[in-house]
Amino acid sequence: MDCKEFSQIMGEYVNRTLDADAAKAADAHTDACSECAARMRELACTSAMIRSLARANTPDGFEAQVRARIADQCAAQQSGFWFTVQERLQSLGRLLWGTPGHRLSVGPALAALMLCVVAAGSLYVFAPNHKTPAPETDWAYINTVKDQHASYAGSNPLGDESAAALRESTSESGETM
Repeated sequence: MDCKEFSQIMGEYVNRTLDADAAKAADAHTDACSECAARMRELACTSAMIRSLARANTPDGFEAQVRARIADQCAAQQSGFWFTVQERLQSLGRLLWGTPGHRLSVGPALAALMLCVVAAGSLYVFAPNHKTPAPETDWAYINTVKDQHASYAGSNPLGDESAAALRESTSESGETM
């Protein structure tokens, strides 16, 4: 047993509520580690002093009032926006990883999500040109084709009327050929 494991069970060791095997391991650790033995003696003295104190009487209804205030504070914390977001992300994590009872730490996940949102938004906002150059190129091509068609149709000895119709439609819409 190492110091970290001992510190986790030290209260049970002092109160003698450990099973026999764990108590033997804790005894062996306190025999080998003087720091943990000193902390255990200090906790035992503190525990003995607390047990020796006379029990104070509380006013009637005091316990009910304390429990009600605790319940109100828990309800207020659990009704907040970020608590709801955290609960949703935890349920999503349990769904994805299938580990019931495993409490996820969603702080880093929320930070990463916010970073992605900010990065994507800044790429959109600070991009030099939101429009692609394709529409301008398309209009230049369309105008060139119109000009070529109008010149061909105008020189056609058969008198193609599509050039005249094209001129009329573009002049009505205000476009130049």
